[in-house]
Amino acid sequence: MSRHRYPPGRVSNDVPDHNPAPFDPGEALQSLHGEIIDLEAIANAANEAIVALPFPEDREERRVYDRAYALVSKFAEDTNALVRYGDELIAALAVYLEHRPAEGGAPVKGR
Repeated sequence: MSRHRYPPGRVSNDVPDHNPAPFDPGEALQSLHGEIIDLEAIANAANEAIVALPFPEDREERRVYDRAYALVSKFAEDTNALVRYGDELIAALAVYLEHRPAEGGAPVKGR
């Protein structure tokens, strides 16, 4: 029978703290919105870059150009729509937080 393995005596007995900060949906929404704005900036830069390219004369090259143009344009449109939607969600969250009852049961502001 092989020897049983014991942990060496130098292993720490400290238990790491696994209690993360409480989840804040408002902060999560703001963070996600910031990431979407970054994507929107990239999409708009790609859209401007592809528009600045010379239009190809060759039929095969035009097909590749048209595909790239369609892809970049769709990505730019979709990210612009997501940013607008994120703006709406953040505004709705602000209204909700303003009118929701406080922990004591009374409304926070003017209800």
